[in-house]
Amino acid sequence: MTLTKLLCKSVDFQYMKNNSLRALGNTAEIDGHSKEVIVVLLADDDIISNYTLRDMTESTGKYKIIPCFNGVEASNTFEEKHGEIHIIILDLEMPERNGIETALWIRSFEKGLGGKKGTPIIGLTGHDDEEIKKSCLDAGMNMVLTKPINMKNLLAHLNKFSA
Repeated sequence: MTLTKLLCKSVDFQYMKNNSLRALGNTAEIDGHSKEVIVVLLADDDIISNYTLRDMTESTGKYKIIPCFNGVEASNTFEEKHGEIHIIILDLEMPERNGIETALWIRSFEKGLGGKKGTPIIGLTGHDDEEIKKSCLDAGMNMVLTKPINMKNLLAHLNKFSA
């Protein structure tokens, strides 16, 4: 394909507009209507998993993902933007601070704010082990999903927590 043909290729401007608006803030114009976008903090050190989950989730037009790649980065981001974040997704096995330690840190931080309802936390693990899942729930996670992630299932849970 020549450069001219590439530059003149048809572009879906409505798609570009909606995605640009979503990237700029917590509202997006979708089908001509302004809608609240649910902000999700996603912490997963696996770059492919992180970007795949982000792309598939954001493609619904309902969610804006703040990606993090380790538990310390997720904790720092939550501390900085806690008032903007509606849901948290944490992989359990991350460097610097794992998902359980990060969930404990987040719950401690929220407790320090006094009286704030806890932000829903969804844990992600590659292990289908009841003891691990119990540890996650004991750390303050609301639920745990096993990898590989079923996107239909994840979106159903995100919808439930964002209602």
